[in-house]
Amino acid sequence: MIAILVGSHGNYAKEALKSAEMVIGEQKNTAYFTLTEMMDLSMTIEAAEVAYQSLDKETGTLILTDIVGGTPTNVATVLKKKEKNISLLAGFNMPLLLEALLNREQELEELVVYLKELFEGTLTEII
Repeated sequence: MIAILVGSHGNYAKEALKSAEMVIGEQKNTAYFTLTEMMDLSMTIEAAEVAYQSLDKETGTLILTDIVGGTPTNVATVLKKKEKNISLLAGFNMPLLLEALLNREQELEELVVYLKELFEGTLTEII
């Protein structure tokens, strides 16, 4: 099962995962990191790394972030460059998160292609 890490400004990532579980039930192998007003860049990087390390990454990790070019996306980009088998999509919303959670039994590359096609024009893949 693909690990899913969600990152955002404020508590959006945390609350989106909680909301998704209200709709589709408890989800395993998920984590989140947030950027709050009290956090600097190094604290955000540390939060992302801790969240990432909590996951079972054997079949890959999909990172979803809120805003292209925002700090959570930039932090996730650094993580993606340091680690292996990570895909990063920026511009997530609840329908995207639900689709990702419901379809993560497939290969990571297949899931990314599926999500990009389904949400064409609303997502940016960070390479």
